[in-house]
Amino acid sequence: MSRKQWMGIVLATLIGLAIAAAPAYAKKDKTGTATTPPAAEPKITLPDPASKAIKDAFPAAIIGDTKMQDEGGMSLYAASITDGLASKTVVVSSDGLIAEIDAVVSDVKDIPDPIIKAIETASDSGTVVRYLKGDMRYQVKDGKLTKLETSKTAYIAELTKGYQEGRVKVALDGTVLLPVTWQMKKSATTTSTPSTPKKKNKKNP
Repeated sequence: MSRKQWMGIVLATLIGLAIAAAPAYAKKDKTGTATTPPAAEPKITLPDPASKAIKDAFPAAIIGDTKMQDEGGMSLYAASITDGLASKTVVVSSDGLIAEIDAVVSDVKDIPDPIIKAIETASDSGTVVRYLKGDMRYQVKDGKLTKLETSKTAYIAELTKGYQEGRVKVALDGTVLLPVTWQMKKSATTTSTPSTPKKKNKKNP
């Protein structure tokens, strides 16, 4: 094999590797909504201090999926936990500060109308996947977590739009604490909204 042929094979191999390693970008329509599914990404693992903080606060809880969450320009971990029969999301920093604990709201009727209206206005045409009631202990200020003198209550709506997801956080008086910021879902397997459980057939339970 000549040197020229050998160099051609090496070049073709490098180009192939570069294409395989390139990130997959989703196509978007004219409104900016993603219309194609995102590529699956590696599973996010909680740092040891963050995991320990959750286990200390909820000894019997089972930690599930974890996402990265932007709070006022600061990246925090949002870990889903099952504590007995309750489903919660714990927002925690990498060094183990629990900033917020969000409990799933099972009945929308428990949310005051002004808060529902504020969420609808701020949702940017997104569809609400679920509502949560948050107990805020820390607030992001100047790029770091600042402890609140007393915990505050807020309502959070998790939203979806196409292959994007976002969150809106609203205070008890209807003030929007966290405007929606859209980002691609981490995996194509998480694009659909939970379906209503089907009724069991008497003949085939």
